Amino acid sequence: MKIIAWHGACEVHERFTAEESRAIAPTSGVKIIAHPECPREVVEISDFAGSTAAMIDYVRNKKPARVLLVTECSMADNVAAKHGTEFIRPATSARI
Repeated sequence: MKIIAWHGACEVHERFTAEESRAIAPTSGVKIIAHPECPREVVEISDFAGSTAAMIDYVRNKKPARVLLVTECSMADNVAAKHGTEFIRPATSARI
């Protein structure tokens, strides 16, 4: 079997920016949690970065009141329904 690798990126996660995240979180006391496939700058300013399962665990265990979840927007709906945390939507999520 031959494996062809390249320096690709997830098109969903690449749409998020550190500037957008900073504009939302500092003014409203929101915890930023990001998927590690997001741009490095987004991961660096996040309060937590991890896999989908790790982000769900973070919300379940830390119980933050408000979260900016920097990943696919449908994931926030599922986690919010189960854990009662308020999820702030970045403008980017409307374009995904």
